[in-house]
Amino acid sequence: MVERLGLHALGEVILEYAYPGLKKLEDEGVIEISAISGRGDLSDRITKLTDRAKRYPKERDSISDIISRLTGTGKKINYYPTNAGGIDPGFLGDVGIVYLATPTNIRADPIAQIANAEKGLVIEKPLAQTRGKLADVSDIVRRNRIKAICAEHYSYKDPALELFKNFEARTENFGKIISIEGILEEKDVLDSERYKWLLDPSLSGGGIWLDTGVHMMHLLYGTGARVNEFRDSRKSSYVFPTGDKRNDWIKSETAADVSFSLTDSGRVTPLSKANIRVGKCMPKDVKHFQVSFEKGEVYLDFMRNSVSYIDRRTGKTDTVTFEKSNPYYNMMKAFVNYCHGGAEPPTTINRTRESTDAVFLAYLHMQDVDWRQYY
Repeated sequence: MVERLGLHALGEVILEYAYPGLKKLEDEGVIEISAISGRGDLSDRITKLTDRAKRYPKERDSISDIISRLTGTGKKINYYPTNAGGIDPGFLGDVGIVYLATPTNIRADPIAQIANAEKGLVIEKPLAQTRGKLADVSDIVRRNRIKAICAEHYSYKDPALELFKNFEARTENFGKIISIEGILEEKDVLDSERYKWLLDPSLSGGGIWLDTGVHMMHLLYGTGARVNEFRDSRKSSYVFPTGDKRNDWIKSETAADVSFSLTDSGRVTPLSKANIRVGKCMPKDVKHFQVSFEKGEVYLDFMRNSVSYIDRRTGKTDTVTFEKSNPYYNMMKAFVNYCHGGAEPPTTINRTRESTDAVFLAYLHMQDVDWRQYY
């Protein structure tokens, strides 16, 4: 059965990152991208997409394909403008799954509408802009008994999929967890205008710690470990040269360094600890996730797209290297399978609520520091 997919809100996440993977799935006959919902009428939407294509080269292929569909020269797709009541009922009647990628602060009503219509739901991360809204979103999904996931795409990168699939089997002889380190620092210099809202807590709920920290925290929770007590949580904001317009966008942290002790049902040692570092505007890209045990280690290298299992008892290292796949392709394929009775994906709302809540809790302990300490 081909699943009909609807896209609600066409921003950078969909156009640059998700759409190529979704289109590949469509070409394989898994989904049909059947409808788009957004602000403005069809003419206005085409004009805005055309303007985006001029400004954002990485989005041009996706935009070209979408415009061909909207103008009738490509595959058929239906367009539904939002109205005073929110999502057009026609849009919800046209699809089986909705990919929701609106800014975080305007999601509650669309989520309720989609859930009440009993549609499958993919929510762009982070799930909500406050702990209260996070609870609301989770409760809406639970009450309506719909299938729903959070689009934490790092959980669908090849090393992470390997972690979720084989973690218990590959580490059963390594003993208990001593420490966990997750680092996701990027040279990304905030050129994209989406950072205008991403770095405004009144719109996004946080900054880079929330937006990026959810990835590393969810991987940590995927090991079975949990936050016990925050020990040292620091944040900083990058400062561009005087006159740079990006300084006006930064209303929250662009980097964070968070340490805490761990707990679980018995897999971690009493003195186990964790450290998560995230950041933009960093000197170089550093992207890895490392779990150290009493007798071994698991190392996810997102730069080399590999996972290494180190057995300290024998000195043997087993490294699995993957050809890079599109995480959004992996995510949607897993979700469609789940909707048809298959295995539960890594980022169902039930699974991501707890790890996202832990990210919010870190803000209660954060101290402001000079951004230069990260260099």
